Amino acid sequence: MIHSIFFCDIDGTIVPTCFKSNQELDIVKLENIGKRLELLTLSKEIIHLLNTIIKNTKLVFLTGRPKVWEKVTYNLLKPINRKNYNIYFLNIKGKWSIEKYYKFKLDIIHKISEKYDIIYVIDDIIDLLKYIKKYFNLENKFLFLINGIYNSVIKNIVIKSRLM
Repeated sequence: MIHSIFFCDIDGTIVPTCFKSNQELDIVKLENIGKRLELLTLSKEIIHLLNTIIKNTKLVFLTGRPKVWEKVTYNLLKPINRKNYNIYFLNIKGKWSIEKYYKFKLDIIHKISEKYDIIYVIDDIIDLLKYIKKYFNLENKFLFLINGIYNSVIKNIVIKSRLM
């Protein structure tokens, strides 16, 4: 039997982004962004898409959100049964860098993907997907990298490109 897993970003991918992934966040910025995050909701189109994914594969959210936004993130994802997905929050030790952010996501993908044959990764950051493609090193796996960006007009993900 073929087993697949779907890694999905949150901000910029399934909801509009409230912060740039390359900015350092101090306490004041964290609080202000946290208040904006509380206003976000999943569109019915995204809820349908995520529920469809859950029926067919394992779903894992990899987010650049820090752990302090855990409650607001679970509230955002409330329309999706919490038993059917996992979330990994950003966990970087020391000073933040784009390389550490990319490595954080890649390390989790490597750790979890070993028992899966097909791996899907959807993210709004094309350079992150290129990084994953370059450094992904599990053999005998099908890796599908999807550059998906949330579109506020249609309230759904727009696929910009695919890398394999």
